[in-house]
Amino acid sequence: MFDIPPRIRLVLAVAAVGGFLFIVMGSLAAGNSQQIHLDKLVHGTGYAMLGLLVILALPPVWYLPSLLAIGLMGAGLEFVQGMVLEEREADMMDALANAKGLALGACLGFLIRLAWNYIQKDLAAAADRKRMRSFKKDEVIFNEGDKSDCLYVIKSGSVRVSMNSGEKEIGVLHASEVLGEMGVVEKLPRSATAIAAENTTLYRMEAERIEKGEGGREHPTMDVARALARRLREANQKLNG
Repeated sequence: MFDIPPRIRLVLAVAAVGGFLFIVMGSLAAGNSQQIHLDKLVHGTGYAMLGLLVILALPPVWYLPSLLAIGLMGAGLEFVQGMVLEEREADMMDALANAKGLALGACLGFLIRLAWNYIQKDLAAAADRKRMRSFKKDEVIFNEGDKSDCLYVIKSGSVRVSMNSGEKEIGVLHASEVLGEMGVVEKLPRSATAIAAENTTLYRMEAERIEKGEGGREHPTMDVARALARRLREANQKLNG
């Protein structure tokens, strides 16, 4: 839930720290009445932005502690203003207004995160629908020797797998089983022909997407997968003479 990419969250966190420093400097620099009025406007806006950035930048477990810490620091800043600036007195009403701005920004951030989560789920579901492939009975899914650019997960139906132009049947795969994974992992041509044994629906996973999901082709997981696929291919070749 609320899966905002880490790099984006880091940028937002840096922006939040920079925003708070800006508020502190603005508070301590305010002197005359006109500056004080501007200071209050900056404070309200700044705390709202801080609340927004905290919700967008941090994991949910840090929401409440971070907002409470910023609220307490804001109240402390009001007392520091009264001590440092002769024309300012500690005003807890300002601290309360700042807390309201912080809460308002946090609510807005939470709504943005909810919208982000909803959009991401909707986009992921749409992408999944695009990867579904339907094959009629006896329709060829791929032929022996074809390029291995993807693998399939059988969602419904069944698939016959054979070698030597269909002369030697290896077996029949059913729902939830994986088809065409050896060639993808080893980056070799298809070692067998796959034909729909009945009306069948498959979920297509591209080789590039699989590699990215595993951290790249040089990731240790891919080394293990390649070794297992190679041994399975060798075993199939021995069984088939």
